[in-house]
Amino acid sequence: MTFSWRSMQGDFARRFNLSQKLTEFRPESSENLFWLAESYRTLGPRAPQLTEKELTNSAKKDAAKKREKRTPEEEERDLLATEAGRQNWKTNQQKSEDFYLRSLKVENPAPLAHRGLGMLYEKEGRTKDAIEEYQKYLELSPDALDRERIERRIQSLKVS
Repeated sequence: MTFSWRSMQGDFARRFNLSQKLTEFRPESSENLFWLAESYRTLGPRAPQLTEKELTNSAKKDAAKKREKRTPEEEERDLLATEAGRQNWKTNQQKSEDFYLRSLKVENPAPLAHRGLGMLYEKEGRTKDAIEEYQKYLELSPDALDRERIERRIQSLKVS
């Protein structure tokens, strides 16, 4: 099954639930494990499940208003300023790494997992590891549509 995260941009819980169901349906699928890893990585400081309070109509309206006023980066920054946000980030990043690595260990591993690990390691400040994963991705996907962007990321990391 192929789908695009862009079609669900900003709907982190929905993406997470979908990727979790895909992985439960076919746990041996490298692609499904990759999407679950991506879900955890993009959750960042957000909780994977909404709380009862967050599911109320008034909370949904408040969240919609905030989304209109803040970029995802601003939302992430504000969440990381809280203890719960920092703990969620730590947990989500660890789970993300675990699922990327699992994705690479099954039959027919998805090269995209190397790109995902590169992005994860870049965000964590693990520059050498990020470069290695980006290079593995480009080596395994020589015709990748995002090749130029990844090459620029590698160059940027080498300079920093």
